[in-house]
Amino acid sequence: MDTNQNYFQSRLRNWVQPALLAISLLTFSLTAYLMYERTQEKYFKNRAEQVAKAVATTLRLGIQHRAAAVQSLANSVHDWSDLRLNRSGSPLVENIYGFYAVNKINRQGVIEEVFPIEQNRSALNKNLFQRPELAPYLTASRAENKVLMSHQIMTYQGIYAITLYAPILDNTGKVLGWFHTV
Repeated sequence: MDTNQNYFQSRLRNWVQPALLAISLLTFSLTAYLMYERTQEKYFKNRAEQVAKAVATTLRLGIQHRAAAVQSLANSVHDWSDLRLNRSGSPLVENIYGFYAVNKINRQGVIEEVFPIEQNRSALNKNLFQRPELAPYLTASRAENKVLMSHQIMTYQGIYAITLYAPILDNTGKVLGWFHTV
């Protein structure tokens, strides 16, 4: 009987030990894999958040710099009749990436002058107050006396763009019109 019992114990031990070892290896492998995946997922999530923050910061700074450039030009004008876009608008369009056009808008909302002329001729003499999606930007820009940025719109040039409106004031603070960039 002892021999039979020893035989069964020996067979059981020979079967159980490798099974326990296999289960332990499987558990260890799964745990290591899941920890690796979790670490990788966390790393990529953190990396994606860092990239998104960097992109958002770059966009925000780019918009702020463009708005500051437009505001600076608007502040330098005190005589509406002396304003010529080929002089004042060309540095924006030619030297700062992202500017497609600069327009001179009078206080009635009519685009009086465009730069560059060739690609923006279709915008000449158009009244922005007649476009319900644009009129609020002009009105708010005039009331707040600051550069405002529109949502994405279809422009007269046939492109989707975000536009900036910078009020041009005379010496008394009265709005003469706007610098309008596309």
